[in-house]
Amino acid sequence: MKVKWLFTSLLALVLGLGWSLAWADPPPSWTTLLTRGETIDGEIVGAMEGLTGDDDGILYVADRGLNDGGSSPDPDNEDTCHVWRINTNTSMVDLVGQITANPCRPSGLALGPGGDLFITTSVGGGIIYRLTPDAGNPTGAAATGSVFATGVPGANGVAFDADGNLWVSDGTTGVGRVWRIRDNHHAGNSAGNEFFRIQPMRNDDNVGRQAHTCPRCLSGAGAQNLVANGLAFNNDGYLYVADTARGAIWKVEFKNNGQLSSNTGCDTTFTNNTLCFDNIFVADPRLDGT
Repeated sequence: MKVKWLFTSLLALVLGLGWSLAWADPPPSWTTLLTRGETIDGEIVGAMEGLTGDDDGILYVADRGLNDGGSSPDPDNEDTCHVWRINTNTSMVDLVGQITANPCRPSGLALGPGGDLFITTSVGGGIIYRLTPDAGNPTGAAATGSVFATGVPGANGVAFDADGNLWVSDGTTGVGRVWRIRDNHHAGNSAGNEFFRIQPMRNDDNVGRQAHTCPRCLSGAGAQNLVANGLAFNNDGYLYVADTARGAIWKVEFKNNGQLSSNTGCDTTFTNNTLCFDNIFVADPRLDGT
């Protein structure tokens, strides 16, 4: 009787494992959609940074141009920065726009409510370009970026909220500022409102600390001061900010009138609009460099 029970139990276990393995998620696979150095539509793809997309599987990415000779990618010496559209359903890649400022050096980009692309660059004191993607005429006036806002030092991450306001982080300045550009902003004007700050690694009074667990440190490149990087809103209107230096994600909450409801001003050595540490949503060494 015990033998029969043991056999039945083992059989159930084997069948259960087999069923679980049969319905387990397949291992992830990688498909290369766009590569630095390849030629598309007669243009060489430069080094890329920043990515955005829509609900139909269409991605947009900006490259950082080529060197003055135009023969090889060089992210530090741009002439023209291209904007590429990638259809993830068909793997088709099209040139849909460009920024001709030299240097252009795009970082973040986001699709606006009307379908235009808004692209940040830290050069020139921090500029945000606006362009209309157009595969039929990627060098036309609409597809060639025009200045939407200036005066955003280190402009890096970018995201729209549900009301059409544009939010921008200051990137590698190490200050941790995040700006809001109102939806009634007039193109070309100063970006305006600094809304809050992510606490920097250290301030002008040398209060703070320096992280030494980041991936860059392992290669001898030095610790990272970038505390306000990528930005994203969820459906509830919360803003999430990637903290590259700490390996953390901050959660920022707002009142019904659009003002900040997250706690600020917990340390008098920082500015009054600096978020308190209780606004950190998650922090983990595995998120270093996020």
